[in-house]
Amino acid sequence: MAPTDNRPTFDEIVAKLRTTAGGEFEVREIGSVTYPERSYPIIRISRPEPLLDRPTVCIIAGFHGEEPAGPTAIHEHIDEILRIVHEKKLNLVLFPCANSWGYDRSVRHPPGAEATNSFTHNPKGVARESEIIKTDLERFAVDYYLDLHEDDENNGAYIYAFGNRDLSKRILGALTRHVPLESNPKMDDPTIMDADICDGIVWNAHDGSSEDWISHRGAKLSICTETPSSFFPLPVRTAAQMAAIREIFVIAGRPQGVNSTKD
Repeated sequence: MAPTDNRPTFDEIVAKLRTTAGGEFEVREIGSVTYPERSYPIIRISRPEPLLDRPTVCIIAGFHGEEPAGPTAIHEHIDEILRIVHEKKLNLVLFPCANSWGYDRSVRHPPGAEATNSFTHNPKGVARESEIIKTDLERFAVDYYLDLHEDDENNGAYIYAFGNRDLSKRILGALTRHVPLESNPKMDDPTIMDADICDGIVWNAHDGSSEDWISHRGAKLSICTETPSSFFPLPVRTAAQMAAIREIFVIAGRPQGVNSTKD
């Protein structure tokens, strides 16, 4: 079933990225997944040659097809995203829509997959899309990671976080400039029922997610954002996700640089 929330289609997202990126950044198809309806490419934007001794920021959206705010934020603000990365001299690894089949249908997982955003701790039934993205990500040393998600049960924003606590709170603060804080989000995943949850942050939830996996690979900050998809319209949630993107660029572009231990 086609979505009814005025999100851009996957093809519209890709077309916008191809029109906008160029020169300093490239749009690359890192693989594809074929379904009976069509084949969907897995798209990544990055620098053809990374800048030496500069931080790498990875942003990924659309793991769950019924969570459109992340891909929509990237579609609407790709010009600004690339401008900030250029001005701050950052390395960027951007996956605009991880689960394009599900995104175009507002369906959580693609056919035959039990899990989309599952990267570690012996995952089962992982989507082919995730396998392609994980293999590609192994090429990069990610310093700051942002995985854009939504939640249809909680009525405010919260995050999953690994790494520096003060910096994590800044990402949550960016979200809550647009939507209320969910200070004690309801958890229905048995792997994180006993997680450390405080003031809207789920700390160090080793649930096999991409942010969990990236944290094991040495990222300074690894965050999953959650905006309340059932309680606010898409433009409001899109603005919240874009605020989080801006904030992680501010954090990554701090003068002390990638090798500093000061937080």
